[in-house]
Amino acid sequence: MQAIGENFDHKHLNLDTEEFEGLNLTSESVVKVVYDMLTPIFLIYIEMVCGNRKRLF
Repeated sequence: MQAIGENFDHKHLNLDTEEFEGLNLTSESVVKVVYDMLTPIFLIYIEMVCGNRKRLF
């Protein structure tokens, strides 16, 4: 999660980051980009804690 802050901190999101290139910068698009970045991390955590992520979905 720290990497997300480092990637976006003090930057013009539309011009300086690949994740927002071509997107209309709205709060929804920011949430979607962050969600997409965190999902793999959360799935790994869920698998570690629960042992089988298929039970949750």
